[in-house]
Amino acid sequence: MPNASLFNMTMGSEGGSLITKKNKELIVEQECGWNLIELKGPIPFEMSGILSNILKILSDANISVLVNSSYDNDYIFVKKEHLDIAVTSLRNNQFEIEMESL
Repeated sequence: MPNASLFNMTMGSEGGSLITKKNKELIVEQECGWNLIELKGPIPFEMSGILSNILKILSDANISVLVNSSYDNDYIFVKKEHLDIAVTSLRNNQFEIEMESL
């Protein structure tokens, strides 16, 4: 799609990332009820498959996600009602999860 536009802006505690392909008016929509699982980086580009492995575990648990990546981190958003199952599934597969209170 040569005329497709792309805009992605991610702001984290250590800065932001902006990806854009073409200038275009932005339409903003909002959907509440998401919780964040952050893969803290930077993760070297030579290390492949980490995000893929995590998404496979969540898919096997029948959890839909929204994924956003910046240069240093990957962010996985899960609906609030699926957070406990997501965390348990990841911990059962040897992923270390730290929980923060908001």
